[in-house]
Amino acid sequence: MTRNLYLTPTKSPFDVDTIRVRLDAQPDVFLDPLGTGTYLLCGIPEAVPARFAERVADPSRFPYLCLLRVAPEQVQVDQEYADTYGLRSAMEFMRWLWNDFEFTIREDGGADYTDLVRREGIEALYPPEVRTMPLPWEDRLIKIGFFRDLDHGDISDFALEDRTADAAAPDEERLANYLASGHLYRESTETARDMLADDPDDAPIGPAHLLTDGRYVWPADLAYYVRRYHVRLPPAFVIHVRKNDFRSPSQIDVDHLTMFE
Repeated sequence: MTRNLYLTPTKSPFDVDTIRVRLDAQPDVFLDPLGTGTYLLCGIPEAVPARFAERVADPSRFPYLCLLRVAPEQVQVDQEYADTYGLRSAMEFMRWLWNDFEFTIREDGGADYTDLVRREGIEALYPPEVRTMPLPWEDRLIKIGFFRDLDHGDISDFALEDRTADAAAPDEERLANYLASGHLYRESTETARDMLADDPDDAPIGPAHLLTDGRYVWPADLAYYVRRYHVRLPPAFVIHVRKNDFRSPSQIDVDHLTMFE
């Protein structure tokens, strides 16, 4: 069983804003929708919708995931119930934190692992199979916008209606333009329909192609839903697009790209 860890800064308090930005940029992470401030690490980005729904359905407990609680005086990493993918994600976060901050590392039973990490690295805190495995999303495309109520959706994704909003998000039009300018990944002969219209059969949008920027993959109708219904996009994707200054790469070798099925 992997240890739960308590990280305590040794020189100055943790920069909570910097840590939260880092977590928001990680595609398998979501902030607790019930307002506790806890981050949940799923390990696999496509598992986020199901775990999100699980948390909302039962507010009395957290799903069996890695949980991160961030405060200036301490970062708590609860990972004893995380699976291998979740532990790999937690290890990646711990590596980043160790490189950017100075702190001690203790487990919930009181043992101090700070010297061990100084000698052998963060990897010493994790099982051998976790240390050597790649990040689950490292060599494949990350899926977004495959809402379960779309004809071409994924049953494990969010419901489209649950991701709509009454007003535009910051940079909404630029995000929609980015989505619309993606490279063709898979061509489809089907026509995407507006599933929020009174009669979807009378509301065609366009071909149900899949588009990509080489990092993410999404249905071609996602830009329409962002513009028409202010559909919210995953924070990690928004951060990724902003880092690219809202410009998709000019050339992508789509033949060598794979996505989670």
